Amino acid sequence: MIPDSWLPGVYYGEFPTSVGFKSTFFFVSPRVRGSYSNILYVASSNTWQALNSYGGKSLFDYNSSNGQRSYKVSFLRPGESWVGYDAFFQTESPFLRWLYRNNIKVEFAVNYDLYADSLILKNYKVMAICGQNEFWSFPEKVQTEKFIGSGGNLIILSGSTCWWQVRYEDNGNTLVCYQDPTLDPLNGVIDSLVTSNFYLPPVNSPENAMTGLSFIAGGSVNNGSIFPFSAGYGGYTVYNHENWVYQGTGLMEGDILGYADSIVGYNVDGGLFDFVNGVPTFSGFDKSPTNFRVLGISPAYSTYGFNPNPHGTMGIFHQSGGGTVFNAASINWCLGLLNNNYVQRITINVIDKFTANKFPPDIVSWTPAQVSSAFLNNENVSLNKREFLRKDTSSVNLAVTAVDPYKGNITYRWIVNGRQMGTSSSLSLTNAKISNLTKFNTVKALAFNNLDTAEISWNYFNTQLVIYSDPITSINLNSNYRYRINIFNYYNDSLTYKLTGPSWLSVTNSGELIGTSPATSGQYPVTIVVQNNHAQADSQKFIISNITTGIRSEINKIPSSYMLAQNYPNPFNPVTTIKYSIAKEGDVKLTVYNILGSKIATLVNEYKPSGEYAVTFNGSNLASGIYLYKLESGTFSMTKKFIFLK
Repeated sequence: MIPDSWLPGVYYGEFPTSVGFKSTFFFVSPRVRGSYSNILYVASSNTWQALNSYGGKSLFDYNSSNGQRSYKVSFLRPGESWVGYDAFFQTESPFLRWLYRNNIKVEFAVNYDLYADSLILKNYKVMAICGQNEFWSFPEKVQTEKFIGSGGNLIILSGSTCWWQVRYEDNGNTLVCYQDPTLDPLNGVIDSLVTSNFYLPPVNSPENAMTGLSFIAGGSVNNGSIFPFSAGYGGYTVYNHENWVYQGTGLMEGDILGYADSIVGYNVDGGLFDFVNGVPTFSGFDKSPTNFRVLGISPAYSTYGFNPNPHGTMGIFHQSGGGTVFNAASINWCLGLLNNNYVQRITINVIDKFTANKFPPDIVSWTPAQVSSAFLNNENVSLNKREFLRKDTSSVNLAVTAVDPYKGNITYRWIVNGRQMGTSSSLSLTNAKISNLTKFNTVKALAFNNLDTAEISWNYFNTQLVIYSDPITSINLNSNYRYRINIFNYYNDSLTYKLTGPSWLSVTNSGELIGTSPATSGQYPVTIVVQNNHAQADSQKFIISNITTGIRSEINKIPSSYMLAQNYPNPFNPVTTIKYSIAKEGDVKLTVYNILGSKIATLVNEYKPSGEYAVTFNGSNLASGIYLYKLESGTFSMTKKFIFLK
């Protein structure tokens, strides 16, 4: 009997046998579902057993005796590894360890729980899976579809997701999957339950209507000699970098995400897309949702021949009238959670947004843009760039279109160098409205519903070579540092980089700062100089603070880094909430200014320990308009805008 004092989680146990001590792992869940967390993690237990060859047979030929698979395997078998199932430790335990280190609370279930309890998901806001969640029963798929359709959110950090249908026998003790429909006795009797691919006949229930993607349009990456790491495969080419999923990463269009950590592989899911205005856009021919926003692509090798251009395709979509699905599309995604700052931040962004369940509009089209071609990630691709060399006689019309996932009203605001310039979906920008006194001018279009704000930006540069990214200025002790230097390179020639800084930091030939910080706190001045082949150069200086690691005490507390969040709601009337994180104890100031820079309120001005905080602001005495709020603590400073509408 497990005592009630045990917290939900993954546990490891040893027990004596006649041949010495053996070990296993097991999950503990609360007696009342949803009482500990509103996130349910569903472990890929069907896949573990399908791959498990203990006793000589699995559901696959490659590891079965005599090279001949079984059609049925028993759950009443030990795992083939020393402590359970290799598939769990290879692709799922990195995610669970990362959740534990960040104290992100989740509850646990296995595949069979969704089969046995048709109401289990009603207790949760979010369902999450990772690794190789490949084998699903019909009731499991139906319940998940209903969950999303009724507003639940699904986080898929998995590849070949929901690819094979299975059945259970012997009260759940036996897993059945014939794979070949002609061998299944239910073929032609109850076709919907035939244990073959969901996508293909006779089941004809494509999983991409639920997940956004399918393995049939994806394939293999970094799988032995197939598209191997040594040939440059294993990362995603970044698209739609303005999406909130990328917030705080600094990644830009065309950057490669996660290659060093091989996050793409060994099975990846995809959808059919075409490049429209330099952006991968789903065609819908394969029944994948056309509102799927592609965030990353990777070429893949397909054995099915269904997709003439197979790709792993990371992205997100909102189901009409229902919930939201983020699909990382790769079995190996969670390998990046061990060391990759970008993967960690993206995953945090998704968890935070999905648990809050408040999504901004989707910005679906914009002008102007420069569409260019590039050879990235071993393939020729198109890129959508919003970076222009400013001309003194220039005049340009800008426009943006956004779609609200809740089908509500959308309001627009245009901000040019911090000043409001318009409130429609378009803006006529003349030379008089931008400056030639700075390196570049930034034009932002904001689109907001009554829950959150989306934004997209254009940069107009006054010189041909400019560093314009915001550096990462704080890092935990003994942690990996990554900072992508974003550069406007008008001539598109080769660049050289020079770094002056601490010995633990280096710069790559592609302009990425990497290193592992010391185990002791300190501050480190950094200077970056970049030069092109036209003898032009630009530089950037900043200080990296090496800080004590924070402890994430609950899902929305991340004291491991400084952060100033967008207020909620925005726009507001008259009260809004501002959240912020302090990575190191010290003096903290949070101040509100009008658009002219005059201070109108001080919300916080005191010494605070590291942690995440929230403060409310009442603007009932203000006039409608755009205001600024600024957070200052130590060397950290960040300013954001909010909108008060009466």
